[in-house]
Amino acid sequence: MDNKVLRKRFDAYELHRLLEVEEGVWEQWDPEPDPYPDLDDESVYSWGLYGHVTGEGLHVITMRPTLDEVVDLYERITGEAY
Repeated sequence: MDNKVLRKRFDAYELHRLLEVEEGVWEQWDPEPDPYPDLDDESVYSWGLYGHVTGEGLHVITMRPTLDEVVDLYERITGEAY
């Protein structure tokens, strides 16, 4: 059996800060205005790297705890500085 890697070409990439609003449920976080004023400072934040495919929208590539990790991966994938 052949091991084939199926690849989709992304036409754009996006980085988003994410907030875990409940266990296992992540949403894009925009601090202005704060959509979750009842969550305390111990709420979990993360960063997501997304690839965009025309006609399909965004696909999650990875979620990482720091922006630096996501930027590093973006730069390795695209060969461009963020």
